[in-house]
Amino acid sequence: MLAHGSAGAHPHANGSTVFVFQPPGKKRAACPRALSQEALELHQEISPHPELPSELEICVFRQAAPEVSAPSAVVAAYQEIGPKVTANGATSEGGATEYVLVVLSDPVAGHDAEYNAWYDHQHVHDVLSEPGFQSAQRYRLTAQPSGPSPRLPHYAVVFRLKTSNFDQTLAEVKRRLVNKITRPSPYFDMKGSITRYYRGEPIAAPDSR
Repeated sequence: MLAHGSAGAHPHANGSTVFVFQPPGKKRAACPRALSQEALELHQEISPHPELPSELEICVFRQAAPEVSAPSAVVAAYQEIGPKVTANGATSEGGATEYVLVVLSDPVAGHDAEYNAWYDHQHVHDVLSEPGFQSAQRYRLTAQPSGPSPRLPHYAVVFRLKTSNFDQTLAEVKRRLVNKITRPSPYFDMKGSITRYYRGEPIAAPDSR
C-alpha cells in the first residue's frame, strides 16, 4: 500500500519516476511498462545512512507508476519538477566516466516555497557551473509504500556529471561549498539530507506497450 508524500505541489510537476533502493547483489527490480530503467552502484556517500540500502535503480514511466516488484527494497515514487536543466556549453574530458549525484532533502518546515525558489533559480545553476557537471533533474515525492522502511525526504535531484578524476571533482565541489561559491540556503534542512554519488548503466528497456 502506498502512502502519499505531504510536501506541497510544485507548479511544474510532471512525469513519473520510481527510485528503488536495495542491498547489493539483489535481483533487479521488475519495472513493468517502464520507458527506461537504470541500475546504479554506490560509489561514495557524503554522510552515512545505513538504514537506506546502497544500490539504486531508477525506473521512468510515461504515466502513473504501477507497482514495482523489489522485495527487501525501499521504493518511492516521484514526479519530475519541470524539465531537465542542461549546463551551458557542457563538455567532458576524453575517457571520462559518468557519475550520478543523487541528493534527497527536505525544506525547513513551512518554507517549501523559499526552498524551491532557491533550488530552481540558484542552486541547480551553481552546481551546473562546476566542471564536468552535465545536467540536473528535480523530483517531488508522491508516494512511498507504508511500513517499517525508512521514510525518504520529499524532494530529490539527480545531477549527471562526467570526469576522469572523481577525487579531484569532489574536492572542487567541496571547495565551492566551503567558499560559498555554491551558495547555501537557510531553507535547506541539512540534518535529514542524503547525498550519494553513483556509477551505473541503463538496463534494456522492458516492453512499454
